[in-house]
Amino acid sequence: MRSRYRKAEAGFKSLYHFSYACTGCRKSFKRPGGPKAPELRRCPNCGGKAQNVGRHFKAPPATDARQWAKVEFLLEHGFPFHRIYVRGIRVPYP
Repeated sequence: MRSRYRKAEAGFKSLYHFSYACTGCRKSFKRPGGPKAPELRRCPNCGGKAQNVGRHFKAPPATDARQWAKVEFLLEHGFPFHRIYVRGIRVPYP
C-alpha cells in the first residue's frame, strides 16, 4: 500500500507524513509531505475536500460533532495545527 502512494505522488521525498482532515465526513488520514505537499486533497472516504493540518493533528472521534465543529471553525480561520513554543517551552493547546 505504501508504494502505491509514492507512485501516485512522484516528487515527494519526505520522512514525514502529514495529516489531512475532512470535516464533511469527519475523517482524517495521512499522506507523505514536504515543501511541495498540497494544502487540499480529495478525501478517500467521501470524495470531498480534505485540508492539510500538519504532522501533529489529532482528530477527535467521528461521533463528536462539537469537536469537529471547532476543527472546522479553526480551519476556516487559518489556525495552524503546529506545535507552539515560547522561549523554548512547548505550549499546550487549550
